[in-house]
Order: sequence, then structure tokens, then C-alpha cells
Amino acid sequence: MAERDYVWTEGGLAEARRRKVALDEVAQALSAPPGLRFERRIGDLLLIVFGMADTARVIAVLCDRIAGTVTYKIMGVRALAGPELDEWRRQVL
Repeated sequence: MAERDYVWTEGGLAEARRRKVALDEVAQALSAPPGLRFERRIGDLLLIVFGMADTARVIAVLCDRIAGTVTYKIMGVRALAGPELDEWRRQVL
């Protein structure tokens, strides 16, 4: 995986607060090892990272790449549950 930088947007921070996802959980999800994380690209600029945090919650992080860089803006986050969590398990286990 290429080295990336992540920066928070105001909208991403607001969503983390609203959805009760700790900033540490997001950082841990983004840096989770491959066996606990998978990624889905949407076009050239959007990336969703699904990773497990130390809290054992799986966090989805929606990122928007700043064109021409390796920096991604964190646009939204949420903890997975139900069928989405089952899909994560199928992808990584």
C-alpha cells in the first residue's frame, strides 16, 4: 500500500461526533493491518477504508483524494453493523 496522509474536514469531524466514533478509532482503522482492513476505490479520487479499531469496532472512513497528491480528506466515518459488518468479515477473514 502506498504511503498516504489523511486530514480531517469540518464535515468529517462533525460526522464523527454525531455518529459517536472517536478520532482514535478512525486513526486505528486507517492504519489497521491488511488482515483487519480492506479498501474500496470509487473512481479516481474516492476511497473507503474499512478497518478494525482497538475497540473491536469496524470503522468505515470515506476519503476524498486531493488531486495530484497522496493526501486524502476524511469526509465521513461510521461504525459498521449488520449486513455491512458481515460483508467486512467476508472480505478480510
